[in-house]
Amino acid sequence: MTSNNSPATTQVIEQVEQDIERRSLNGCYIYFLGWLAIGIGTDFYREQTEWFYGIAGALFLLGAFRIIFYFSSKSLKQYSHKVWWLLLRASVLLPCLIFSSVFALSMLQPKFEPLFIYIFMTIFALVSSGTVTYSLDKSLYTSYLASNTVIPIITVVLMSDSVVAQLEVGMLFFYSIYMLFQGRQLNKEYLEKLTQKQTLKELSIKDALTGIYNRRHFDQYLAHAWDANMRRQTTLSIVIVDIDYFKKVNDQYGHPAGDETIKHIASVMKSTFQRDTDIVARIGGEEFAVIVTDTEQTDVFSLVETLREEISSSTIYFNQHDFSVTVSAGIYSLVPNQQSSASGLMSGADKALYQAKANGRNCTVINKA
Repeated sequence: MTSNNSPATTQVIEQVEQDIERRSLNGCYIYFLGWLAIGIGTDFYREQTEWFYGIAGALFLLGAFRIIFYFSSKSLKQYSHKVWWLLLRASVLLPCLIFSSVFALSMLQPKFEPLFIYIFMTIFALVSSGTVTYSLDKSLYTSYLASNTVIPIITVVLMSDSVVAQLEVGMLFFYSIYMLFQGRQLNKEYLEKLTQKQTLKELSIKDALTGIYNRRHFDQYLAHAWDANMRRQTTLSIVIVDIDYFKKVNDQYGHPAGDETIKHIASVMKSTFQRDTDIVARIGGEEFAVIVTDTEQTDVFSLVETLREEISSSTIYFNQHDFSVTVSAGIYSLVPNQQSSASGLMSGADKALYQAKANGRNCTVINKA
């Protein structure tokens, strides 16, 4: 998995990884219980006690490892994504390698022979269920199929003269090839649905004209940021920006020019407020807002002034016309508490914007109330 992805692609990858984690959790007990059923059902646990309990112990530890991995997944990803994938593959593939090794031994060692048909049936079941479970990632389900089949195939080709073993491993090989193609189809369908879902989500929270967030997402994030900053007792700021005399742009150059102006302002705002936690949104026709967390008011003011100066000094080109606009901005900052509210924060920023317009526009005002 590469880290150079667009935000939408990154969200798809994150969802794939979360789904793999959730789907693979059943593996923490299924291999262990399957081995107990085979070993007890064939009396292998009495006849080959050390082997039985040794394999049972290994599968139990791998199951415990998978549980620990599941609950520590978030911190592992933060530490190293590569390590996370390595441990995920280990937790998925090692139990399969144990079963396929036992299957190979059942073709070579008389003491393992009573297990042959039961392990064969188990591996068939693992190939079927595992392909569906891990089809979310091509490399993972391909590795999963290989870990179930490569060792038995090599064993029967190089070491076993048993016709029955050759027939059954041949069946396993061809069935695995079939499941490989099924896995590809399942992977394609899953990713298509996931991408469509992500696209619909993006459309529901983004402004169609500018591509920045819309009012709906802005309000939702503000509620989240309010609670988070209240817990941390850190500063939360709202910046409201309005295009000065926007109606004149529409009247003089036409509404398409107005749309181009709005897109230009949105672009400059995105380039000014670059942190992932800085939420830039279009909340009205020519009105924009920014949620800025964990930043002192003086630093927010400096950013807004940079934004205002960048906009006023830039030129907008549209249909052989070139023109420029200015913006007015209002800022309100506070540390959230029980006596204040998110709506009050918005109201404070709106009052500051109103004062900026009253001061002649093309300026930034801080509400110090």
